Amino acid sequence: MKKPEPRPEYDFRGGTRGRHVRAAAMQGNLRALDPDLTERFPDSASVNEALRRVRQVPTTRPKKPASG
Repeated sequence: MKKPEPRPEYDFRGGTRGRHVRAAAMQGNLRALDPDLTERFPDSASVNEALRRVRQVPTTRPKKPASG
């Protein structure tokens, strides 16, 4: 899939990458995905759907060994 060309009015050459990352991370609503996961989950909706499915899977706790 070919990347779309940016519009001329969106010129970020003078911008600073990651300028607001720390502040957003401190709010607790920003998560970073590893590159291999960004291919699998390209947007927030796909990540949220996957996490909701995982949350529905019942979990079991390992039994503690009997003491004695």
